[in-house]
This record gives sequence, C-alpha cells and structure tokens, in this order.
Amino acid sequence: MHKRTLSFLLTVLLTFSFAACHDEGIERIGTPFILPETCQWKSDIEKDKLHRIENKQQLKEMVYTKMEENLPKINFDNTSILLVSKELSHTGYEIESSLEATSQLSYVFRITVKETTMPLIATPMTYNVAISTEKINKRAAISYEIELPY
Repeated sequence: MHKRTLSFLLTVLLTFSFAACHDEGIERIGTPFILPETCQWKSDIEKDKLHRIENKQQLKEMVYTKMEENLPKINFDNTSILLVSKELSHTGYEIESSLEATSQLSYVFRITVKETTMPLIATPMTYNVAISTEKINKRAAISYEIELPY
C-alpha cells in the first residue's frame, strides 16, 4: 500500500516538474524565413537589432515589393517572425540560426556566422537573418547573440 502511494506521488511530482520546465533550455522550432523573389528586405532596416514581426503591417514596413499581394501569406495569429539585420565585411558567409527557450517567457535567437570556401568579394554586405516560429507571447523577452568568425 505504501509502495503504491509513494509511486503515485513520485509520478505526480515528476509530471508537475516536467510541465513547469518543459520549455527551458530547449530549442524551439524555427524555420528560416525567406522572402519570395518578388520581395526584398528594405535597406533601411535598423542593423544590430532584433525585430519582432507580429502582424502584416509590421511586415509591410520591413519588406519592399511593388504590389502588396506579393507579400508572403502568413497567419500572424499562430506565427511570429524574428529578424536581425547585420552588416558584415564581405560576401561568402554561411549563416545558421536557432531559437532557444531559456525560460517560459525568455528566448535567445542565436546566429552563427561561418567562413566558407566561396570566392569572397571584399565589399561590406548586409545579411538579413529571419526565422518564423510558433507565436511567441507578447510579454516574452527575446535577446539575440551573434557568433562571428573573427
């Protein structure tokens, strides 16, 4: 009897512990967000800043297109887009990104920039790194980190 009660209590405690911490320290599913060919990120996007795009109006402010119907169709009720614009010293970088939950309302958007063997053009170039992810709570704090190869 005591064994069964103890087993039940341990199961309940482990379930509550898991439910309270299930978001911490895990990567959220974020997919690269790439604009269609008929659109491009505007050149005046503030660099070295995390931009949260939570609705169509915010997307329109960040994207240049000749016709509004060319904008990507996004359900902003279920989706958030994160964008960081960064000027780098030349072309030929490989960029990886991920979104990690550090607590229930705290996230880190990690960007890793790697050198490649591609021919380089020694002209500064702006890279726009964007991901789409399931809707993030408006109260959540999101920071970003960029790891550069130099």
